[in-house]
Amino acid sequence: MSTVAYPLDLVALVFRGLKSRPFLQGMATNNMDLLMKGTVLPTLFCQYQGKLFASGYLLEQHDDEIWLLSTCTQARLALDHLARYARLSSVTLSIQSIRAEGVVTTDAYPTPLYVLQADKERFSVMVGQHCQLFWSVDESSLATSSKKPVLEWQASLTQAGVPIIGDAVLNRFTPNQLGLVPSDWVRLDKGCYCGQEIIARTFHLGKTQRRLITLHCQLDSSMAFEAGTTLKTASGAKLLLLCVTKIGSGPDALLQVACSADALDIGNLIITIPQGHTIACKQVDYVATN
Repeated sequence: MSTVAYPLDLVALVFRGLKSRPFLQGMATNNMDLLMKGTVLPTLFCQYQGKLFASGYLLEQHDDEIWLLSTCTQARLALDHLARYARLSSVTLSIQSIRAEGVVTTDAYPTPLYVLQADKERFSVMVGQHCQLFWSVDESSLATSSKKPVLEWQASLTQAGVPIIGDAVLNRFTPNQLGLVPSDWVRLDKGCYCGQEIIARTFHLGKTQRRLITLHCQLDSSMAFEAGTTLKTASGAKLLLLCVTKIGSGPDALLQVACSADALDIGNLIITIPQGHTIACKQVDYVATN
């Protein structure tokens, strides 16, 4: 296993109360019946128009207490949005500070995805083929974090097909537009939840049928663009950009995009970015988590 631990900006949004599980069943895009002790459940949260405002990993920390591991920004958005509904179910919400790190493993046979590992007050879970997330409330129980940027961690998530949902896409897009329906994050076989009608209807009507893919390309310093940008292929197909990850100090970069199946051409694409430059891209193969 790699000894480099990448510090992550994560907190736990804590749901407490006897009705925490049924409350989350009516809000999360994943099926809470699948959340069992010793597992972690990836999920999204959407508003009534089906637009995504938060994402993360759910786990049952104690009886009647469920945690959502998410970024600080998304956890606060979720708290603000869900608190008024939670009160109706006698569920309380609070934010718990944690120390979290990502480690890119070199184990040829890593632990299966979403299986929770616990060692005293130190927890971990595989969220990608070689992407292991560690967290603890007690900071001394984790190794000293590397001061390096989290590029290697983010690149590994991207290559594993784990969606990188940054602030730029929040409250702007539905999971369908991000290529996440269906997926490990969004179940079509569960009951109603906030935004479910729009998400399910869009899928079953065949609209916005997208998939999440990773592209490898080369970018120079003049080619700056952000998540949420729409890119176009030579044939005119549109790609929605979720994440740009530079690899090292050179021009190599990974783009995580949502696209329709007809946008692909044997894994190779010529895309146009907002500045008018054209870039040759090649699809990266990965072991999908969705």
